Amino acid sequence: MRKPPNSPALLGTLLMLALLASACTSNPKPSVPLSVAPPAIPPLAQAARQPAMPSICSPTCSAGLTAERESWRKRLIEAMPQGSDANLITFH
Repeated sequence: MRKPPNSPALLGTLLMLALLASACTSNPKPSVPLSVAPPAIPPLAQAARQPAMPSICSPTCSAGLTAERESWRKRLIEAMPQGSDANLITFH
């Protein structure tokens, strides 16, 4: 009988096969995700805060202004020629 050659490539291949076979038979432990606190949101700088609504403004007044602006927007859109590029139109 002949002995197989003891080459490093053959030994490496056999070692890899043994490792792969043993990996398939073991029961892996379930990984538990680390508990990480959500990132803290810093408070808004005072300069970036919107000023308080003046006492003379009522919610119906604000709603009326919003409706008026929406009607202006619709009229501007309707006044634009069909198929024109809004970037090409300039207002003076």
